[in-house]
Amino acid sequence: MFQSIFLSLVLTLVSIHSFADSLGQIPRITFKKIDFGHQKHWNAKVQTQSFQSQIDRKKIVYFSLQNKSTKAIVVVPGRGQSSIVFSELVSKLPTQTHDVFLLDHRGQGFSERLVDEHDGGYVQNFDHYVDDLHQLIEEQVSNYSEITLIGHSMGGAISVRYLQKYSNNRVQQLILTNPMLELSLPIPEWVVQKLIENHGEKNGFSSYIPDGQAYNPPSFKENVLTNNEKLYRYAVDLRKQFPQIKVGDATVQWLLEALRITSEITQDEEIKKLNIPITLFISEKDTVVEGDTALSICDDLNNQGKACQACVFKGAKHEVLDEVDAVRKSIIMNMRRVLSNDPVVCPQN
Repeated sequence: MFQSIFLSLVLTLVSIHSFADSLGQIPRITFKKIDFGHQKHWNAKVQTQSFQSQIDRKKIVYFSLQNKSTKAIVVVPGRGQSSIVFSELVSKLPTQTHDVFLLDHRGQGFSERLVDEHDGGYVQNFDHYVDDLHQLIEEQVSNYSEITLIGHSMGGAISVRYLQKYSNNRVQQLILTNPMLELSLPIPEWVVQKLIENHGEKNGFSSYIPDGQAYNPPSFKENVLTNNEKLYRYAVDLRKQFPQIKVGDATVQWLLEALRITSEITQDEEIKKLNIPITLFISEKDTVVEGDTALSICDDLNNQGKACQACVFKGAKHEVLDEVDAVRKSIIMNMRRVLSNDPVVCPQN
């Protein structure tokens, strides 16, 4: 009888644990080492949650700062990023009028990995990123009166694809920083694709691209992401504080999917599906994505009678929210202007 009661109790506890996990109740992720005020803000205000992806039941982690506002912001990070790198941005957004949600994509950040190689930047199908974003919005954000997407780099491509795929009028405006609408490549794209396909057939599609490796940051002088040495070192230190968010170079499959999706979402018929106001923040010295492609699309949208505004930041590199103070502060100020329905004030280059 005692064994029966004990077994029943165990099953009940397991059931409660499973139910709690399904609700996204996981331990809060907070900074243990405090270097900036925005880290204290994150620790005090930001909650950690998760959901099971409807695609394959993978655990997807997201973060939220909720004050029962009627408007929401959804931050969509780039490749290899965790939402925790946006702690400064979160502290500067108008959280008195907007709730904020940040998504850690599948295979990176604090979300579940997809392949055995922990640091491998992998996705089976780029639309899986998009469908996870859709699930987050439908389950957690759809009741807000106004939703703004902020997409950086790969997150920009995900955001654009989301708007094209799900024409549900959920999102009212889109802010993009160096969106991945075309990769910056040293040789023609069709050559890259052929070389990568051959590499994948020989080494496996979950293997790193040629010369790719696990997370191993270059020196500041060799980096192509930012001109701000302090914030570059902070980004490296974050991966030491949270080693589980490390992501190295792209895998073959990720690159093939990135080439496919950037080709698809920039087709004329797909661009015509973008019907909401768009704001672009573009770095002049970006060597990761082609900023001119985004600017050209912005011009096309304006010629179609739609609303697209763009600012170009002279000398800035890809990670604009880790850039020098003048660039970073201008972008955050202009994001706040967009969220207040005011026009952007671009720097005088």
